[in-house]
Amino acid sequence: MSELCTNCDNVTDHEVATLDCSGPRPSGVADAVLALCGNSIVDPSDGTQWATAIAGEFAKELFNITGSIDSGDATLAPKTTPCGVQRTLYTTYTGTIVDYNFTSANFDFWNPFLNGVTVPGMLMRLCPKDGWDDVCMWLDGTVSFSGSPVVPGDDAEAARFEITFSFKGNITLVPTPSGVFE
Repeated sequence: MSELCTNCDNVTDHEVATLDCSGPRPSGVADAVLALCGNSIVDPSDGTQWATAIAGEFAKELFNITGSIDSGDATLAPKTTPCGVQRTLYTTYTGTIVDYNFTSANFDFWNPFLNGVTVPGMLMRLCPKDGWDDVCMWLDGTVSFSGSPVVPGDDAEAARFEITFSFKGNITLVPTPSGVFE
């Protein structure tokens, strides 16, 4: 029997989480850091690297936001044989950032991103929960943004920035870097 195997040496073991008492990991993102061009982040769990990037204005912190990442969308290679299977070339992820910090300064902050500025990475902290590790998702690859300010027609809803981002690359779960989200 002929089989097509690609990059099998990259496959690691699957871990079974202890779900008995605590249930699945609660999610939600309340804070993030955008890694800007010229940053020197090699280890996204290293708080010293992030502190250096933030101090040098090679990273920007986002506090008190809501964020999420949606299910990825695979781009498939064409079949190379009539009975073959399509292989995933890469996965594109989309997500959302809603920022209720509706200020003049944040118009200045978001406008460049909404007009084509991309970043080479983003660290998104999962909401800290008792009994769970404090972790972040590291989006290691180009992140692009779209969206706008939203000003509802009445005072039943809050004014906000609604940002959609798109990302193609690797997502990893890393320990929250010390000192970053404080």
